[in-house]
Parts: sequence; structure tokens; C-alpha cells
Amino acid sequence: MSYTVNSPEYATLAGIPLQTPAWTHENLWELWSGPAVRGGDVIIPGAAGARGYPRVATSRQVTLELTIFGDVDWLGVAQADPRAGLWRNVTKLRTVTDPPAPGSAGDGSVTLDVVTPAGTITAPVEIEGFLLGGDLGPHHTKATIDVVILTGALA
Repeated sequence: MSYTVNSPEYATLAGIPLQTPAWTHENLWELWSGPAVRGGDVIIPGAAGARGYPRVATSRQVTLELTIFGDVDWLGVAQADPRAGLWRNVTKLRTVTDPPAPGSAGDGSVTLDVVTPAGTITAPVEIEGFLLGGDLGPHHTKATIDVVILTGALA
């Protein structure tokens, strides 16, 4: 399937660009952050302060914010019925955000890529949810896709 990408910097989720005429990803910068860390210092009874232990990178949850439009499709082709076009575009995004069927092969993760002027960064992610909300009008809506970056950051 082909798509029209309308920005020089954009994310793709399982190969679907999140910056097309049909939907716009609004918080790309959150994907550039470093990983969350886990671990902690240990307080030793009777000693001043704490003993430091190294931290390690861990997974991080990110909410991708989108606006989905109904007047055009992902190629930029005008929709005859913008309300029906909105639901076609939502359905297209759900092909990647719906969980895999029980018994499906693989670990359930998909690839998240961010194309930047300096190159492409990538990481495996698990999709935890796709929610519509924040209605802007009869032909467009807000949506969120919650993902867990398994490695903590894209690289």
C-alpha cells in the first residue's frame, strides 16, 4: 500500500506513516526522548547517605497524538462523503493498532520508525490502545495511540 507523506520528519508505525493528508501526528518530539531508567540506591542501616547502584534503561510508554480527517484519504484523494471518509481513515489506522489475533505468530510488537533529516531511528513497540476523542467536527476527530517503547528509546 502506498501513502502520501506530507512532512520531511514523520513517524511510521508498522510501516504506516503517521503524517499523511488523512491524519497528522502532533507530538513527534516525544519520540526523541531518552529511555526511562530503573534501579535505585540502597540505604545501609547505620551509614550516612546511601550506596549508589547503576541505573539501566527500561521500557517507556508514549502517547502518540493524532488528528484524523475525513475529507481526504491517505493519498490525498478527496472523499465524496467526508463522514464516511473519516471512518475509512479510522479503520485504516485500526489495521495496525488492533491487537493481533490470539495464537498469532510473533511477540506482538511492531516497529516504530522516526524519519529525521539526520536519518531514521527505530525501536520495537507494543501498542496498548487506540482511542478516539476530542471531536473537532463532523469530519475530523482527535485520536491517541498508546505505545510502549520496549527498549526505552529509539536508536
